[in-house]
Amino acid sequence: MSVSGLIPSLLLPEVYGPWKAEPGFIVRQVKKAAEDGFYRSVELSPVADREERSAIRRICDENGIQVSCWLTQLIDDEKLDLTSADETLRQHSVEVIKHALPAAIECGAQTVAFIGGPDPGPSLRQRGYESFYLSMTAICAAADNLGAAVMFEPLDRFAHKKRLIGPTNEIIAAFSRVRAEYPTFGLAFDTAHAALNEEDIAFALRLADGLVTNIHLSNAVLDKSDPLYGDHHMMPGLPGFLTLGRAASIAAEASNLPIARSKGLRISVEARASPDDDRQATAKLAATFLKEVLATAAPAMRDADRLSVGPDGLADRHGVSVRP
Repeated sequence: MSVSGLIPSLLLPEVYGPWKAEPGFIVRQVKKAAEDGFYRSVELSPVADREERSAIRRICDENGIQVSCWLTQLIDDEKLDLTSADETLRQHSVEVIKHALPAAIECGAQTVAFIGGPDPGPSLRQRGYESFYLSMTAICAAADNLGAAVMFEPLDRFAHKKRLIGPTNEIIAAFSRVRAEYPTFGLAFDTAHAALNEEDIAFALRLADGLVTNIHLSNAVLDKSDPLYGDHHMMPGLPGFLTLGRAASIAAEASNLPIARSKGLRISVEARASPDDDRQATAKLAATFLKEVLATAAPAMRDADRLSVGPDGLADRHGVSVRP
């Protein structure tokens, strides 16, 4: 069940990260999620075994659960760079990703997702954005032939990951250029990366608007003097910025995005399990937090639904008129 257009999504590679490669483990967790009934979407990393891929697809098809597949680990393991100014590396990276697509589709993935490479510095950024365009259009074409969409996650530019594709105000033109050719191409919005880019998250969401197709509620410590500063996929709450109230405010904002009002917007909690944890501890925490976020955000979502059109254009959820 979606809540005001938000579709609860289970980010399995994070909440079950240390055990995801164990035979049968991810299949069992997908089955458990289907039986519990809260999640209507699952986000996977590549699954090695073909029978397990088929099992995941069958479970999700039978229960109406959306599937996305993140190829982040493949990119990291193979040292790929889809935004590289080195054309040989860029083309190799595209071919490796294209080769991985069929296995993702076998899991039932309607969406495949990626990240980009390091920031090459101001003098090469334009070249990097051209590489982004060439890589994304090539991968979108291959994915489209398989019946899947593509989404891309901007990371932080300054704090930790130091990637090219990062600040929201800078990437809109690049994403829109790809979207013009492949309308299903989307932006996977991560709250920690936006915060580490020193962005106002609500403003960044409004700026990205129709490009957003997925949201990760991810926490981070923003104090540069703190040893935990950066993108560590930490649990929600203090000392990070992503408290319940902040996350609920973000969810309410996200519920007004175009995709939430049409097809539904996937939203998940990104929290990384430790090998020493109880195997269900992080998953339970993530589910509890997301349920509380949606429940807390619900009144603001209803208020937004009641707003009407004013004489100068559309009234936003704060009652301020904005021109369409």
